[in-house]
Order: sequence, then structure tokens, then C-alpha cells
Amino acid sequence: MKYVCKRLAAMVMVLICLAAMLAIPASAKTDLPTVISQAKEGVVKLLAVGFDSYGNVENAVVGSGFAVGTKGSAPEYFVTNWHVASVYMPEHNYAFDSDHVRIWIMLDNFTLSDVTGLPSEATSVKCSIVRISESGYPDYAILRAARPVTECKPLPIRSSESVKQGETVVALGCPAVLDEQSLSVGSKDITSTTGTVARHMVMASAGNTNAIVHNANISGGNSGGPLIDENGNVIGLNTYSIVDSYSCAIYSDYVMQALNELGISYMTAGSSISVVTIAAAAVAVAAVAVAIYFLLRNRKSTEKNPAGGVTPGTVPGGTVPAGVYTPSFRVQLPDGRIIPVPAGKVAVGRDPNCQIRLPESAAAVSRRHCTLENSGEFLILVDEGSRNGTFIHGKRVPAGTKVALKHGSSFCVGTSENRITVC
Repeated sequence: MKYVCKRLAAMVMVLICLAAMLAIPASAKTDLPTVISQAKEGVVKLLAVGFDSYGNVENAVVGSGFAVGTKGSAPEYFVTNWHVASVYMPEHNYAFDSDHVRIWIMLDNFTLSDVTGLPSEATSVKCSIVRISESGYPDYAILRAARPVTECKPLPIRSSESVKQGETVVALGCPAVLDEQSLSVGSKDITSTTGTVARHMVMASAGNTNAIVHNANISGGNSGGPLIDENGNVIGLNTYSIVDSYSCAIYSDYVMQALNELGISYMTAGSSISVVTIAAAAVAVAAVAVAIYFLLRNRKSTEKNPAGGVTPGTVPGGTVPAGVYTPSFRVQLPDGRIIPVPAGKVAVGRDPNCQIRLPESAAAVSRRHCTLENSGEFLILVDEGSRNGTFIHGKRVPAGTKVALKHGSSFCVGTSENRITVC
């Protein structure tokens, strides 16, 4: 038994090293002009056209997007903003269904058909929407092209949470202020503006969307284009211009979460392999670790929560052990909004300074009701002395007590109507 355990332990160490080598981003930097030139090959100009119930053109939107996929492959999937993939029409307000909206990637020497007045098949690629928010927040959409787009190259993605204040960033896209007199598009037509990261913020006016604030100038038409770092990694999705020459790029983490859920392979920062490959290595590590666990410990497994996830309970000693695999966490609020929970501690309540804010109409919720701490393996729930309490399975959580939650767990703040679910 001791010999077997040693052999298994050695195998685990080898697999962990391999997984680490795959996941560690490269630190080497290339010169910025070269990075920008290469990144432009992954940026596209998009045209969304809205049609009424009779098939007549009602409105059109021009914006930007970028390709995702594996290195060396012709990309099929593209990322843009919700407000680029949806079209305002009086009849439907904002529509993004296939019956009323059609979307095209505008290729080099883009033209319109003399017959239909719509994009020519020879100079465009039609797209369909595979993921978009019903509410518009967070403001992103995932598109699938009708064919692999050999004219583009996929861009790697880096988590926005790792971006530091003061980092150099570049906004890429097709600003309308320059293109309003021309439909031409190509890598030479993709503009770039350079700036720095000012701060991270939660945009209360945009569904509490997490965003990077930067001063790389953008304008209408830039929407949906990538914000990249000095190594060409996408760190955000350019979405809004705000005040004093500052703009917002929503977190790339929303995009990565969606791609993960859809099973779409994509490159990560500093890596030429897809996250699917990294995940496979992690699964192998976990499998061997489980084998060792059962060899060394012949005990009954802990009781599972019939409702899914783990049975919530007090964290021993106030700490949670780190796992081999670190899942991402989001929470679904009573109004249906889904908000990612970043690493660290966030506040839940009615106060405007809370990262997860409930509306003022939720009177049973305290200004700062409770906190959630994303430890990686768990979400740690702590009631912050709320007036009406925090409840799990109908039982009030004592103030200051740490409770471990996993995916599928839920808790109520103040009343049962204010249910928050971990997803």
C-alpha cells in the first residue's frame, strides 16, 4: 500500500507540474507596435440590420468585435456588445431575435448587393447570436459565423480581475467618427488608441456590471471592440464613453464565463493552448488525487445536500481549504440579474457602495446586510449584523458566523422573497 501511494503521489506531482506549465502566462513582452498590428488581425467590423414584420429595413447598427478560438484555427466565434447585436425598432423596442435582426462581419472591400441592398456574400460573413443577455447587462454577445473566417485570427483573453491600475492598454475598433463616410474595412482601417488603466469600478447604472475605466479614447463604432494589454491579451470589452476622456470596458470575465458554459475553446493570456486543454490536465490531476484519497482514507463520504451543492455550515477555524480546481462564482439576484463575484470580499445590501446592490424597495434588506468572500473553492457568507437576518433553508445565520456555500446553494436576505442563488 505504501509503495502504491508513493507511485500515485509521484504521478500527481508530474501532472500538477504539467498543468502549471500550461496555465502559467508568459511574461515576455514584445514591442507595442507589433502587438497592435497582430491584434488588429483579430478585430472585425460588424453590421446589424433590423427588419420589421414585413421584412422592411427599420434600422442598422455598426460596431466592432473580436475573434476567439484556438491558435492556428480559422475562428467561428466572435464577441461584441449587446447593444451592437441588438437593433432598436419602434415595433419591438430592442430586438435581437433571428426573425428581426441579421448580423454580418464586414470583410475587406465590403460592398452592398445591387439587388437586395444588403451585404454582399462575397465581402461579408453572416452571423447568428449564440449568447446574449435578455436585459442588456452585462453588455456582451457571442456570435457564430456561418463559416470559419479565414481572414481573422483569434485573440487570447486575460481575466480583468488581474489588471492593475496604471497598466498600458490599447483600444481597438472601428470608430464611426472616422468611418461614417466609408464602408471599407480591413486591418488598415482598424484604429488603435493607447492609454492607461485608471481604476476598476462597478457600474450601478448598467446593472452593477464590473468594468475597467481607462483613458484610451473610443467613440461610437468602437463598441464591442477589444481592450488589450501590452502583450495583446484581451482584458475588456469596450462599451461606454463616460466623462473627461475616460471610457469603460466591461470585464473579460463575463465573456470567459459564457465561453466556458457554451463549451467554446479559446486561448488564454500567454498561452497558445485552449482552456479545454488546461481543464483536461486539471481533471487528470483531480482523478489521481481522488484515487489517493480513497486509498489513504477508508471513511464514509460527508453528507450531501439534497438540494445540490454542499450542505452549508460553519467554516472550521474561519478558513476554507483551497482545492485543486478553482471554480468561478456568480450570484443570481431576486430580479434575475446575474453578477460575477470577484476574488476577495464583496458587500451585499441596499447601500450604493455595495458591490452587490439590491433595490431601495427591498425594505427588509439592510444597507450593508451581509458579505460574500470568494475564496476560490467556496463562497463564504457572513451576516453583518443585519436587522432582519440572513437565512439558509429557513434558519437564521448568526451574525458574524462564516458559512460555506457552493454552486446551487441559496440564501435569503431579510425575507424569503429576497433569495440569492449561487451559480
